[in-house]
Amino acid sequence: MLFFFGVKTDVSATNLKTLCVSNFYSNRKATTQLNHQQKKIENGIKDAIKWFDLT
Repeated sequence: MLFFFGVKTDVSATNLKTLCVSNFYSNRKATTQLNHQQKKIENGIKDAIKWFDLT
């Protein structure tokens, strides 16, 4: 649709179809086999902001 307005983008029809597929992921393997402990999303966002500020 953006093409019709003259906007150039790297998004193709195939990419758009892929984005519309319902994919669901689980952390079960990381939790059970790797003993991965999840953080609250707020902490993850704070850590990411700190990391980007340092780079």
